[in-house]
Amino acid sequence: MDFTNYFRTSLIDAERYATKFNEIEESASLVSLDELAEGKLSADTVNAIFEDEEKSSVDILINPIIIQKKNAGRIAPLWIPATLHSTGNISPHKRDLPWVSVYYLAPSRTGEVSIGYLKDYEEAYQNHDLSFEAWSDCWNFAEELFGDITGHTFEAYRNDHYEKWKYAAISKKQRNLREKEDLVHVLEDVSKRESHELPLTYRRFTALEPTKKEEFSFKESFTSSHDRHIGHFTGSDALTSSQRQALYHFFEEKKGSFLAVNGPPGTGKSMLLTCIAASLFVESAVEQRTAPPTIAVTAHDQFTTHDLTDDFHNAPGSLLEKRWIPQFENYALYLSSSKEEGMECFCEVNRTLKQPNFLDEARSVFLEKAGSYADHDFTSIEGVAEWLHEKLCTIVKEMREAFRILENGSDEEIVDWLTERNVNRHTRDAMASTLDLRYRRQAFSLAARYWEARWLNSEHDWSKNSLYEKVKSLNKLYPVVTAPVYQLPKYFSSSENDIVPVYESMDLLMIEESGQMLPEMAAAVIPFSKQVVAIGDIHQVKPLWNSTKTFDVANMVNYGWNEEEDPLVLFDSGRAASKGSMLRVCQHLSRYQVHPDVDGMFLTEHRRCVPEIINYCNELIYQSWLKPIRSSYESYPYPHIGLNDVKGAVTRYESGMSNQEEAADVIEWIREHRDKLLSFYNTDEISEVVSIVTPFSEQMELIQEYLELEGINDLTVGTIHMMQGASSPVILFSSVYREGVAEKLDFDEDKTLLNVAVSRAKDCFMIIGDEGLFEEEGNSPSSLLKKHVLLQRKSFN
Repeated sequence: MDFTNYFRTSLIDAERYATKFNEIEESASLVSLDELAEGKLSADTVNAIFEDEEKSSVDILINPIIIQKKNAGRIAPLWIPATLHSTGNISPHKRDLPWVSVYYLAPSRTGEVSIGYLKDYEEAYQNHDLSFEAWSDCWNFAEELFGDITGHTFEAYRNDHYEKWKYAAISKKQRNLREKEDLVHVLEDVSKRESHELPLTYRRFTALEPTKKEEFSFKESFTSSHDRHIGHFTGSDALTSSQRQALYHFFEEKKGSFLAVNGPPGTGKSMLLTCIAASLFVESAVEQRTAPPTIAVTAHDQFTTHDLTDDFHNAPGSLLEKRWIPQFENYALYLSSSKEEGMECFCEVNRTLKQPNFLDEARSVFLEKAGSYADHDFTSIEGVAEWLHEKLCTIVKEMREAFRILENGSDEEIVDWLTERNVNRHTRDAMASTLDLRYRRQAFSLAARYWEARWLNSEHDWSKNSLYEKVKSLNKLYPVVTAPVYQLPKYFSSSENDIVPVYESMDLLMIEESGQMLPEMAAAVIPFSKQVVAIGDIHQVKPLWNSTKTFDVANMVNYGWNEEEDPLVLFDSGRAASKGSMLRVCQHLSRYQVHPDVDGMFLTEHRRCVPEIINYCNELIYQSWLKPIRSSYESYPYPHIGLNDVKGAVTRYESGMSNQEEAADVIEWIREHRDKLLSFYNTDEISEVVSIVTPFSEQMELIQEYLELEGINDLTVGTIHMMQGASSPVILFSSVYREGVAEKLDFDEDKTLLNVAVSRAKDCFMIIGDEGLFEEEGNSPSSLLKKHVLLQRKSFN
């Protein structure tokens, strides 16, 4: 199968299916439904579309239905690709089928009020002849598709949240790839290369053969220290056993490898990434390489990448732990051409380094701080580098001797080592933690100061370098660069103006929340790296797939897939654009398996929630593999999982629901408990304490309206699908449903939904809803939740 062109086409299709009407509105021509149904446009419309066109036909996009909210922009949920001839006649497009934008289908990942359900959209293409000879066949299918989803014809369409505009629209089809343009360029370049010219990572990524697994048992107390584990990021806690085990096996990997790390909520996924980077940074300093490794950390979206960048923020510390170069502070360089609040962005660093006297001033400050730390007058930057390297090698030598004791030493040797360092706990775990917090952390700080010295001693001709050369020149200052996946290609290109990929220019690519990253997006950045680590959780909210299985299978067949010969492997391997993710691909390619049901490494120690909350998720999803790290509160003012009974009336919409009494009770609960919460958490901002989660975007909008009336404007409110990655001390869950209203609850059909919702809460998950909805008997997610509510009531009272 031609995976490269399959991924390329999937990227283009996904971006096209996600086109919004406001992006093409200015160039669109307004027409009537009657004209479109007849398949014949007026001469004026044809002339407008064919302006500057010498061809006899052009590809067009038709929007038969345009709707809008009050005081909001217009949206077009349905798109019909077609061909317009210079005669004014419309014919079906030879390849493309009508589609509906997933932005406006439930469950909502964007907060938009939905016009129908995604599952109905998936089913609408089944049992249909999808080849159209005449325009009338295509038009009738489009209206039937729209009716299957919304329950309305074009003429009779109505929606409680939207007003229908009197016009339809038609526009010239263009390749508008927006943020995915650079990713497509990479795959176009890859498609021109012979297989042997491509990086090993990409060849493995596009091969369906699974990796033979090395299975081993998870150790409750993993204290073994790999010889290469010699750095720990400043400000971090000591590693847990499962983090240590995952890190150990990362160092056993070779060039071309993929390692999946499965991390349920709150298990320290991001912290593991910082420790990988810290150790590689120290290792390169010890070996006095020309430069540290180039490590990129990415995610599927900008918001997750911002959080990743924050994880590399340098916490206040000793003189050694602080930067010795002025105007720099953090250890992650965010690749952005515009300033991003709270981050050291490429554009800002670029501006700083162009200051005429910056380097001279930086060298002066560096020598001053080095002298203060060493209590010695240094006369050269090179002299500081030599002194730092000597100190670093000494501490690494001590560490590696300690590794020998930790691995093979007697209990007496362990006790002696800890006693000499005034550590009261005399266990192997205590020794492993001491190595993290004292030795590895100090080694990282020494390496960071050493690389600063090496950077100051380098030649700098900043004005002539390409973006890629500038990024490479800064890796002495920044152990990692961070960027959303779609921004990476332009910073790893040998040209400023075009995407000319520099393959294998990253030593390591680390992908956070990889369960959300689509495989076709990952495919476009894999060739840049020699090694890949993907970290995430398959039991969180599923990715936002822009392609249905119908469209996806059509693309697969076009590029050589044979369903009879290979009915499942492509889908099971995670590479399918309609069902896959980077995490699943990486699990397929990982050579390790520690969990009986999940390939790759597995993080088990949970830090975010109190035990009373995460125990629910442990029972629901994780088969008791999670180990709560936090202690229970001796005294907490609320049950950790509670329920405030509200018998509100449910208002039904086309694809969602709201509950006015329940929304009002959410506001009343905040009003009643605000002072107590602010006092308990010692803050003045309720937004730092409480967030609100609900299954439906309609209820989200209603609660937001009520909050505005209450004068609360900065409190986080979102659907379950929007809240992955977020957390808050208190989560209010507006369940919306009322007993007897629906045969099935959305969050009972997909148990990952309540897994995500509950695990957002650090201390308290309070349900605001109908208690009768949550039946104690049964095995559903909501029944299990009710059991935990009753358990908390009993202990709280």
